[in-house]
Amino acid sequence: MIMRLIRGTLSYANGTAIIYDTPESLFKAWENEALQITTKGETKMPKIIKTYRYKVGALRFIGKQYGDGDSTNGSFGPKWGEFFQNGWFVTLAQLVTDPVQTCEDGDAYIGLMRWKDDEPFQYWIGMFFPPGTAAPEGYGYVDFPAGELGVCWVQGPDGEVYMQEHKCAEKLMEEGMKIANDEQGASWFFERYACPRFTEADKDGNIVLDVVHYVQ
Repeated sequence: MIMRLIRGTLSYANGTAIIYDTPESLFKAWENEALQITTKGETKMPKIIKTYRYKVGALRFIGKQYGDGDSTNGSFGPKWGEFFQNGWFVTLAQLVTDPVQTCEDGDAYIGLMRWKDDEPFQYWIGMFFPPGTAAPEGYGYVDFPAGELGVCWVQGPDGEVYMQEHKCAEKLMEEGMKIANDEQGASWFFERYACPRFTEADKDGNIVLDVVHYVQ
């Protein structure tokens, strides 16, 4: 396994929030999303092992926004490393009052993306919170109305499960879902790093990354 997240804990008023203290050197998978992993001469390709949709209430995403100019060879891996090194997730975890406060896997770390033709691509790192949650100084936020999410579980080695958003969108459309756009005509989707299926590899060395699109 190329990357392993080191789990720690942070106490808060009503329980324990999961945080991660991860050196930048462990972010090889995010830093090189196109890495090819081979076993016995065969490339292990990721596969979609589960799809479903569900309704979700209004959400506020809090985090930090990046653009294409912030990527390194097309990867935002170094920004994730920076996020952990600077303790920015610790700050977000302090806002948590209930691990299931928002939606399914509501305490997961999120790589949120916005795409629209002829407009700058947006990449955000952060977490989802209930509407109205105050963003700490230095963080931005995006508000989402109630809607529906289409979810794909992408299984594979941790160097292979990334950059599957388009493939997952096609799979969701094959199953009768339509990718939803916001009022400005932009689509929003995200990678959800849910514990333990993302953080703990199975006996074959595979992890599961959630790729989630707003759908209708």
